[in-house]
Amino acid sequence: MGYIWRGMGWLVPVLAGGLLLAAQGLATGLLGEGVETGPWPLWLATGLSALAIGVLGLALNAGGERSQGPHTLLGIPMQYWALLLPLGVALISRAPLPEPQDPVAEIAAPQVGDRYLANFDFMFDDVDPGFPYGALEVLSVNSKGVKVTVSVYQFDTPRSLRRALRLGGEESEFADDIDFYFGFEELSDLAAEGHIFDVQRQRAP
Repeated sequence: MGYIWRGMGWLVPVLAGGLLLAAQGLATGLLGEGVETGPWPLWLATGLSALAIGVLGLALNAGGERSQGPHTLLGIPMQYWALLLPLGVALISRAPLPEPQDPVAEIAAPQVGDRYLANFDFMFDDVDPGFPYGALEVLSVNSKGVKVTVSVYQFDTPRSLRRALRLGGEESEFADDIDFYFGFEELSDLAAEGHIFDVQRQRAP
């Protein structure tokens, strides 16, 4: 794998990924399943990863190991990833969110895989009022309506929901054992009243 990493360079993604999973697990343990955690697990993992990668990279590339050649990832010495990793996370976090689609128009012509971003307070019982925003994903369509599944996580703001769906990962997952049926008229009413406020659709390239 000399074209991807050299020496111990493979530790860069391993450390970053492992610490992100650990931080997310810590957040879930502290706050509970289904609660939107915000950005702090990502930044905690990024900070710890940068520190570990920087220290390890300097030790390997400045010490006796240097005689075997620099330890790199994508041709970049390990220690420099301590700077590039936080920069990359910051750029991704600040990337513009997708423009919302007109939910009424999209619901009139649904497709399998459509995601309806909604305020669940107006759709389901027993919704946590502090985290009312979630998504529905269309599983099937017939002449009268759609069968949908529901997002596993709910969020405190529409922006948090959009960001989770854009970034992917655990917080963007949908339940694989729960489904609901909505008629077109019911969905159109929810969209017209603003309770379904965006539709995300996979666009053709």
